[in-house]
Amino acid sequence: MRAIANEQVEGFPPRSELKTVYVEHDIDGSEADTPLVDFILASDGVETKDPEQVRSILLEYGFSEAMVTKMAIGELSGGWKMKLALARAMLMNADILLLDEPTNHLDVVNVAWLENYLLGLKTVTSIIVSHDSGFLDHVCSDIIHYEPNYKLKRYGGNLSEFVKKVPRAASYYSLEASQIKFSFPEPGFLEGIKTKERAILKMKNVDFQYPGSDRKQLMDISMQCSLASRVAVIGPNGAGKSTLIKLLTGEIESEVGSVWKHPNLRIAYVAQHAFHHIEKHLDSTPNEYIQWRYATGEDREELDKNDRMNGEANKKVMEQVFVIDGEKRVVEELVGRRKLKQSYEYEISWVGRSSVD
Repeated sequence: MRAIANEQVEGFPPRSELKTVYVEHDIDGSEADTPLVDFILASDGVETKDPEQVRSILLEYGFSEAMVTKMAIGELSGGWKMKLALARAMLMNADILLLDEPTNHLDVVNVAWLENYLLGLKTVTSIIVSHDSGFLDHVCSDIIHYEPNYKLKRYGGNLSEFVKKVPRAASYYSLEASQIKFSFPEPGFLEGIKTKERAILKMKNVDFQYPGSDRKQLMDISMQCSLASRVAVIGPNGAGKSTLIKLLTGEIESEVGSVWKHPNLRIAYVAQHAFHHIEKHLDSTPNEYIQWRYATGEDREELDKNDRMNGEANKKVMEQVFVIDGEKRVVEELVGRRKLKQSYEYEISWVGRSSVD
């Protein structure tokens, strides 16, 4: 699909004759702080420079007024990012939509919305890569299949019709048929925990609201997990599922309520938007990446995350105006910092004052 979008397929019409737009299921993490309308207007190929037209399209796609005017891309759930990418593609007046795993991160309601949306496009062709067999059954009129001789062959009909013609392809409906097998080691017991029922992770009365948002993403959430827990976090797109997980892992912190982890607990987190972890290592083998990440015996990604969090905390201290003995003071430099139980203690120097002040 990228080859088609980049005009690298020999014999395929150029974009000047047939406009193809590649729609990925994720948006570049570097755009996280960009407002939605600005993101679309800054995209190459978008044929409008009118913010009001972009706003109107986003509202038509189900975005609320608050989302359009106040939220940045990084605050959107995976499903809303997919809708944003589709809205951008349609503002490029595409002849062909190249959709890469479009149902990833979509809840049932939005999968149905996407099916109806694609079926309603009477002047646009969709070429879709997907592992969602039900979705392909509902939207596809033709199937292009990689044959054993490494050639492409077109079959008329949806996925069910294709399987009738090519019975060996029935594996597309079965999870067990995957050629890639995953095996995970047994985690065993946690040091200091004698039973699988004892709590190792707790959240109590937690509220969370993203800066700039007009509503709380989570309100008064309490829960706990043990080694015996097997928990599914379910809900519609934008309900706060990923936010909840990020609070549990410590990627973000709430100012209301508390999150407690057993001191020996280690959490492995595979995010739905995990590509930013490896985008600087695309030329490395998996083995080389793992060696780089854990070369010192510690997780470099975890250290980087802590540095970012510390940097944000330091910035807040630097921007704060203090009143001491009736006089306003501003921090010039953070000389040192010490971690306390629930906070930090800073050693600082003031603007225009000696170190003894």
